Amino acid sequence: MSEDIPDSFDPQQPDLPTLDVDPDPLPDDHEGEAPTRDDPEH
Repeated sequence: MSEDIPDSFDPQQPDLPTLDVDPDPLPDDHEGEAPTRDDPEH
């Protein structure tokens, strides 16, 4: 089963450079607005 998994794969902290995903996805509260972490109001 591990033969299909890269040696760099870590189930605790997977390395997924091909997937442009946020490790800490924001809730839908922003309603399409800029992330609160990038918002000077926050």
